[in-house]
Amino acid sequence: MRPLLLLVFTLPCFGLDPSLRLSQYHKQVWQIEDGLPHNYVNAIHYSPDGYLLVGTGEGLARFDGVRFTPLAGAGRIARDWISALSPGPDGSYWISTYYRDLYTLRGRALRHVFHGQSSLMGLFQDSSGALWINANGVFRLQSETAAAVGIGSSAGNAWHIFAEDSKRRVWIAAGGGLHLYEAGHARLAVKDGAAHGSLLSVMAEPDGAIWAGTSLGLFRVKESPGHVTLERQPGVSGPVVKILRDSDGMLWAATWGQGLFRVTPNGAENWSTRDGLPDDFIRTLFEDRDGNLWIGSRSGGLSRWKDPLIEPFGVPEGLQGNFASTVIAAGGGGLWMGTWRSGLYQWRDGRFRAMPTPVPAIDMGIRSLAEDGHGGLWLGTWEGLFHFTHGAYGPGILVRGVSAAILPDRNGGLWVGGSSLLYFPHSDPGTSPGEPRLPQANINCLLQDRQGRIWAGTDSGLAIIDGRSITWVHRQQGLADEFVTSLTEDAQGRVWASTRAGALAVILDGKARSIGIGQGLPGHPLFKLLDDGQGSFWISTTRGIVRIPEVQLDDLLAGRRARLDVALYEQEDGLRTIECHGLSQPAGWRAANGDLWFPTAKGFVRIRPERVEHLGPPPVRIEEIRAGSQPLGEPVELQPGARDLEVHFTALRFTSPGHVRFRYRLEDSDPDWIQRGTERSARYTSLPLGLHRLLVEAREPGGAWSAPVAIEIRQLPHFYQTAWFFSVVALALALLAWAFYRWRMYVVRGRYKAVLAERNRIAREWHDTLLAGFSAISWQLDATLTRLREQPARAAEAVDVARQMVHHYRAEARRVIWDLRENEPISESLQDAVARTMEQITAGTGVSTKLDVSGSPSAMSSDLRQNALRICQEATANAVRHGKAATVRVGIEYTPAALKLRIHDDGAGFELERTLKSPGGHFGLIVMQERARRFGGVLRIDSSPGNGTIIEADLPLQASKSE
Repeated sequence: MRPLLLLVFTLPCFGLDPSLRLSQYHKQVWQIEDGLPHNYVNAIHYSPDGYLLVGTGEGLARFDGVRFTPLAGAGRIARDWISALSPGPDGSYWISTYYRDLYTLRGRALRHVFHGQSSLMGLFQDSSGALWINANGVFRLQSETAAAVGIGSSAGNAWHIFAEDSKRRVWIAAGGGLHLYEAGHARLAVKDGAAHGSLLSVMAEPDGAIWAGTSLGLFRVKESPGHVTLERQPGVSGPVVKILRDSDGMLWAATWGQGLFRVTPNGAENWSTRDGLPDDFIRTLFEDRDGNLWIGSRSGGLSRWKDPLIEPFGVPEGLQGNFASTVIAAGGGGLWMGTWRSGLYQWRDGRFRAMPTPVPAIDMGIRSLAEDGHGGLWLGTWEGLFHFTHGAYGPGILVRGVSAAILPDRNGGLWVGGSSLLYFPHSDPGTSPGEPRLPQANINCLLQDRQGRIWAGTDSGLAIIDGRSITWVHRQQGLADEFVTSLTEDAQGRVWASTRAGALAVILDGKARSIGIGQGLPGHPLFKLLDDGQGSFWISTTRGIVRIPEVQLDDLLAGRRARLDVALYEQEDGLRTIECHGLSQPAGWRAANGDLWFPTAKGFVRIRPERVEHLGPPPVRIEEIRAGSQPLGEPVELQPGARDLEVHFTALRFTSPGHVRFRYRLEDSDPDWIQRGTERSARYTSLPLGLHRLLVEAREPGGAWSAPVAIEIRQLPHFYQTAWFFSVVALALALLAWAFYRWRMYVVRGRYKAVLAERNRIAREWHDTLLAGFSAISWQLDATLTRLREQPARAAEAVDVARQMVHHYRAEARRVIWDLRENEPISESLQDAVARTMEQITAGTGVSTKLDVSGSPSAMSSDLRQNALRICQEATANAVRHGKAATVRVGIEYTPAALKLRIHDDGAGFELERTLKSPGGHFGLIVMQERARRFGGVLRIDSSPGNGTIIEADLPLQASKSE
């Protein structure tokens, strides 16, 4: 019934298997070298979040089955000698020290309760919530007020002195005996005495039974009306300092100097340093939820005992030597087991029975075993082939080569493999000659399938013998490795070949489909494959035993998956050595009850497939989050630019923590899960900005993944990566665009105003010169027409004046057009423009020019500058064309109030009055005067015949600015 329950319940409800010997439990020890704070372990309990709390001589540690870490929040007692732990009903913990301090731990908050008068040696909280303290006397703490109970101190090695029975009475082993506290009073129930010794420990069972440990042994407390006695448990010697009843019903007694005792209905067994216990002085015991037994000792550190998945059988269990070689079923029940140089054994009723051997066992290595249809046992050895029947051996038969494999077939024949394959048709090599079937082939294993065909695995391929037909399977037929070590036919009738190079091949229709490292196998040499009939294949290797779920193999062969998820079982699972072998045949066997047996270099191992623990996925815990060397708290926020994020996690599976596999995924970034194997950390060099969820899952090989544990991690941005920064930048860009638009509009308007001003200037030029001229010409023509009618003699004079006007205004038109076409630089000064104009007018005439400039240039309008230039231009042109001057001097004087121009030439001059009053006049002089008057200025002309001409203009600057 027990195996079935193991399969049904997701959490185990049994402790260590009582049917196993103490030598067969798997034992592991952790000491300082493994991270334990101190080798003196005083207390072990569960923490509220599922870890183990381990109180040592140098602080309190949290243990996940792999590593020890200081308990968060317990920094004040990191180096204290922890004496006892007691869990409270509300998830808190009481912690006492040898330095007389009592603490409570709730979550990560450690609070000091009081400092006592002596060392606190033990703690216990009863169902009423009262805390009992062993401190040079017994005290009861209620509402954090301690009161003496009236019981004297306990012995120096008495720590577990409190127990509460089913009637809510508290039993106390102290003060010279066993006391019973009820109804607020304590009374002495059993006094220390020579018959049972000094009381040291007490334990109450759920059914009300009370056990007491004394300096002399283990006793059951018998209670009758008004009387209490102690009944000795045989086989247990004292002093017994801790008693534990495990969930499988076994009673454990820890002693101070005698090791550990197990009490079962069959008696008591002891395990001490003689057997491999780290220390005979045991301080405490604890059973976890998986049924494992934890042992804290004085100097041996922390030990864990657990049921092995793979049960070892060797010298401690009855073999004479450790090197097992081969195993087969025995016809009458049980098994035949062969060894190298340690004899032949029959396994029946849970024990080994040594059998006789044809030669001294020390000289015999059993290479193969086979049982024929008549109950006879065939032994293949280095010395030959032997037949054992009716308790005696027949004469040895020397066959060619070494008998590496023996196969009695279903037709009564016998196949013997060695350096070749021989067939004996009557299963009696002594009476019939052997027929060679595979000469020159080194035979390693033999199999007869359901169809009656004989399969022979050799060093150079696989041979299938069907009557007289022999078919070979080599590399060309898909066999990845031709060195075949074992053959097995599964429940579906498929033949599997194990190979030395670590590949597994299934043979279908004469072709092989090989599975190797690329498909998930570990790559170690493979030996015997066994089908457990419960959905898994088990294969022995040189580095442990592999389990492969059959459904995975089916999916792989059908192309529904690419890799196998195999479990490799090693010493953590019970193997005394990981070295299995296939030197003898068969190298494994499935017994009639379903147990699987394999030979190893240190005895046989048994696997009971129904006991493969189905505990469900292990619970995942996030332990620490770091950015570089900086630990992070909650909430997890990474500073801007943070790199090298590392998340440490674990899974609380204390039975086989080394088998747990992990995977993680950043929900919004990783496209798929990142497989981490047994590594318990996730690493990212950097994270994108924002909030992320990291998911972590765990499982055991072949099992389901746990529910994901999620943590939220926020990557904080630099200031230039924030929304407000982008908003400010966007606003600044908008303002900049608006300013640019405003500037552009200002420039466009300026240009438009300049164009408009230029148009106005051109209009004025045309109006002031050409239009006025055309009007004057029109008037003159009208006058000429009148004179032709009235004064014909003076008509010629009027025509001549009109002609002069046409010439003058034609020149003005050219000048205006010339001014429009030329591209003066906008930044050109007045003096530069005048100098350029003088040079253009006098070019090729031989006239000498000179420009004098005085004063500092003042701000003036472009219109004033243009008209000043035109005055200088007109005066220079008149001096060259009309005055025939040799030299022209232009002076420009800048004053704060006005611009003064002076044009002096040494030309012919003229009579000013007559010229201005003459009918034709000099139109250029008139235009210059008009230009000066436009700006409120004055134009002065000084000339006489033969003395040249001086033209001076004073142009106010203020009027120019106002325009």
